[in-house]
Amino acid sequence: MATRRLFLARWLAGAVPLAACASPPASSGPPDLEHGLRITPPGGGARQADLAEAMRSLRVPSASLALIDGGTITARAYGDGASAGTLYQAASISKLAAAVVALRLVQDGRLTLDTDVNEGLSSWKVPDSELTRGHPVTLRGLLSMTGGTNVHGFPGYGPGAPIPDLGQILDGRPPAISPPVRVTRVPGSSSSIPAAATRSSRP
Repeated sequence: MATRRLFLARWLAGAVPLAACASPPASSGPPDLEHGLRITPPGGGARQADLAEAMRSLRVPSASLALIDGGTITARAYGDGASAGTLYQAASISKLAAAVVALRLVQDGRLTLDTDVNEGLSSWKVPDSELTRGHPVTLRGLLSMTGGTNVHGFPGYGPGAPIPDLGQILDGRPPAISPPVRVTRVPGSSSSIPAAATRSSRP
């Protein structure tokens, strides 16, 4: 069953993502997600565009947007053969969703930010090493990407490809195509955000 995406779906064909609305909405109603976008097409300068023009300029064949407003989810699809049920790779949007859920659980007292995550894990635990002795991996560290772990993202799986379970993903076992999640730096000592991502976020 197709699941709805949160906030902004993955753009297909490796296209450059669109920026958020250039200015806040004038009214208190839902924001306009189809106009006032700031884009930078390949080989061109930054400019304003509506969604249809942006998709043409960036050669995006289809896209899906989902808006959560007051507990109501509104999903819309654009482009060739796309519908609200079309599946897209969530990619790093999943980090935002996971962080919101985790912080809500912290707010409700069901999780804590600064204790060893292994105290709450059961089916899998972060392997102990010299790096974690005296420096446990914490939820705060994972959410801020300073937990010392090595895998900052996952490439995803194409249609028809075998899908690994959670244990296979965490241990890097087939059919997982990503390396095992391990602590490779002292937790809290540095960020695991790739340098390329840091550069792309600068204005």
